[in-house]
Amino acid sequence: MKILFIIILPLLLITSSFASSGKGNVITTETKDSVFAEYRYVTPDKDGMIVILLKKDKTYEYSFANHIQSFCSKGKWEIKKDTLILNSFIQKDDLPITIKADNINNSSEYAQIDLIRYRNGDVVNGAQVLINGDTSKHCMPAFENDCKIKSNELKSVQIRIGDNISSKWQSIKLPNANHLAITINLDFFIECYCYTFFKKEKFIIVGKKLYPTEQTSSKKKGKLIKSKRYFLTKGVYPPRDALRRNGCG
Repeated sequence: MKILFIIILPLLLITSSFASSGKGNVITTETKDSVFAEYRYVTPDKDGMIVILLKKDKTYEYSFANHIQSFCSKGKWEIKKDTLILNSFIQKDDLPITIKADNINNSSEYAQIDLIRYRNGDVVNGAQVLINGDTSKHCMPAFENDCKIKSNELKSVQIRIGDNISSKWQSIKLPNANHLAITINLDFFIECYCYTFFKKEKFIIVGKKLYPTEQTSSKKKGKLIKSKRYFLTKGVYPPRDALRRNGCG
């Protein structure tokens, strides 16, 4: 019985800590001096929470999580009149990548493209390579000989993950490069869809309330109005239990 009690007690402590931190397993704390404002929203069923933390250095941290999934984002914020605007550091069409091109001793006339990897060396699942500005077709280095192009014809590449995340086109400056090593400059799995992309995302500030916005029409110039779905409340909260999975860039 003593052995069983010793095993169960740490588990109870871990479970209690997990529940009190809003079902998150990564905790980020901020000093009061670095925080400009913090807004939170807890879902009616108490299962999920949204946190928007605005820092005095004009950066923000956003997180949403419930017991099933979590999302996060980091970027820059600004306030214009009564509107808060968020722009994430990472954009859907500007995935940060580095390409190392070289000439290796290879008798083949075709270029070799290595598996696409993250900065920490992990392989990017399902990464696609587009070549020479052609968006109609792609290849996957994970399949041998799928990315088959002559080295003297290799001019530019783009990386795509899923249907809506991609890098900018990057030129291959080394003539006749027959080997490419491509790195996505992130330390977390973007293909897990845990990252929330914000591009001029707007929230309306009313006193201590922060409202997401909705477009009154499908046109780009449609008027923005306050969402009636929910609002976040500004407050002074205990050490923040920002929720995120696999880190957040």
